[in-house]
Amino acid sequence: MHLHVSIKARRLCQFWLALCAAWPLVSSAAETVQAPSGAWVPEYVSPLRAYQSYAPVDLQNWVQANQTVNDIGGWRAYAREPEPAQMPDHKPAGGRP
Repeated sequence: MHLHVSIKARRLCQFWLALCAAWPLVSSAAETVQAPSGAWVPEYVSPLRAYQSYAPVDLQNWVQANQTVNDIGGWRAYAREPEPAQMPDHKPAGGRP
């Protein structure tokens, strides 16, 4: 039985096989490369170094929390546009005054 395989699929398969075969050579060569003496070598800094795990917060009285929201104006207070005095000064993009 003969399976019909397109030329593109066959070439892609050949490429991946060649890459997998050459990978040990490439990776071992990369490990032997050393920086010249006195050259700056970047230091790895993890982006998770300042991570703080979740800590549960104390529960509050939901009736009092709803009353506080009502006292400041309800959901409309959160949806209200900021006053011009509260907005930071900036010029629009595009060079227009």
